[in-house]
Amino acid sequence: MTLQRISGVFFVIFAATMIWGVIPAQTETVYPDGSIPPEVLPSVYAAVIGLFGGALACQREEAHTLDLRQAAKTTGVYFIALAGVLAMKHFGFLLAAPALALGLLWLVGERRPLWLAIGGLAGPLLIWTVFEVLLGRLLP
Repeated sequence: MTLQRISGVFFVIFAATMIWGVIPAQTETVYPDGSIPPEVLPSVYAAVIGLFGGALACQREEAHTLDLRQAAKTTGVYFIALAGVLAMKHFGFLLAAPALALGLLWLVGERRPLWLAIGGLAGPLLIWTVFEVLLGRLLP
């Protein structure tokens, strides 16, 4: 089994776990008021991830070498995202999200100060404004 098939199978299993396990357990049931239920959007995203994973798993076998630099970056993104989620839980969104965004931008190679400021400060502030102030939804 090639690396791409293993990756594809992993994402199919990940999507199935999200659709039938995590999303129903982590979303609230709301009474129909004409709005979209909260579990619809993450379920659609998980289904798309599963479809692309299935397509990746079904591709013809070709020899691919593992790029260790890309694998290290992917691992770094995973650990930064995990640290960000834990930091949001303990310190709140407004303190943790800018640090998370700046860390991710730095990891992907962004060094321009204006884009770091927009992505690391204005982005989380915009998300907080939309969800907390305009929609009245609580962020972690």
